[in-house]
Amino acid sequence: MRKHYIDNLRTSIVLLVIIYHVCYIFNGVGVLGGIPNSLSLPICDGFASLVYPWFMVLLFIIAGMSSAYSLEKRSTKEFIASRTQKLLVPSTLGLFVFHFITGLVNTRLGGAELSNVPLLVRYFIYVLSGTGVLWFAQLLWFFSLILCLLRNIKLFEKYRLKEKKSIYLPVIIIYLSSLVLNAPIITVYRVGIYLASYLIGYYVFSDENVVERVEKTVYISLAIALASGVIYISSFYGSDYTAPSCLQNVITNIYAYFTSIFLIGIFKRFFDKTNSVLSYLSASSFGFYVLHYTPILLIGVLVSNSGLNVYLRYLLTLLLGSISTLLLYEVIKRIPFYRYLVLGIRNKR
Repeated sequence: MRKHYIDNLRTSIVLLVIIYHVCYIFNGVGVLGGIPNSLSLPICDGFASLVYPWFMVLLFIIAGMSSAYSLEKRSTKEFIASRTQKLLVPSTLGLFVFHFITGLVNTRLGGAELSNVPLLVRYFIYVLSGTGVLWFAQLLWFFSLILCLLRNIKLFEKYRLKEKKSIYLPVIIIYLSSLVLNAPIITVYRVGIYLASYLIGYYVFSDENVVERVEKTVYISLAIALASGVIYISSFYGSDYTAPSCLQNVITNIYAYFTSIFLIGIFKRFFDKTNSVLSYLSASSFGFYVLHYTPILLIGVLVSNSGLNVYLRYLLTLLLGSISTLLLYEVIKRIPFYRYLVLGIRNKR
């Protein structure tokens, strides 16, 4: 049976990511990768810092849950083939046919002088610089392979089938994993905490009994999330929320974990349903995720060089970026072979 609350939660996070990236490209708190010298709004910087600790943690937890449900219907070979098509192809081959555009803009914004570099070499630089949001798909594919190896260890699978699991103990794992396997400079590659989140989703939250307990204790999770969130904001508001001093703080990780399980519980309780709009958004959410950053960045650059009011800059970037993402998705998914490279959608036989 389809778990609509997971679909709706995943869709909500993707839409949140789109809003976050509008705040991110104009950020005024020193997060690397934004548009240089752009005007920013403190309230938007505050929003970005508020969601950053938990929204990708939650997305990986959901991915782990979804992997468990997928493996109930697929063999390991079929699962890896499916993950390769959907995740690896768009995050590698898609760089060469679409996301190099992001790389071109990024290198220009970064002040790189490439006019004397041969065109072919420049193209490969743009490709390598265009990864952007595709890091999520790259890590998720890698984690899927690790999961397939771990499933052969009986001790782990025995734990997954265990009737009673703690819904609070994983917060310790989340915190400890935040301290390890963090890539230098490219801070989005937080391999430790994201791998832990993915495996927690698979081994813990794919169990319906666990989700039912999360649903029943949702207001306890909310209280802990709010309390830790207040401490987190009071400690790090106005600073670089991607810095290790923030992301490896124990309060930050308590806030990230309990916000995540609160949202799982609240969506299970109130949003385990669907309709034609929600069904479309669920089916399209990965495509929106893959495509959204390029139009947002391009529109952000255009409005940052205008004389528009700062509020209008944010609003237009979000509105036009979202519309452009939708149109791009609808066009690209109809182009044979190209849709496979960019979105991982095979041609219909």
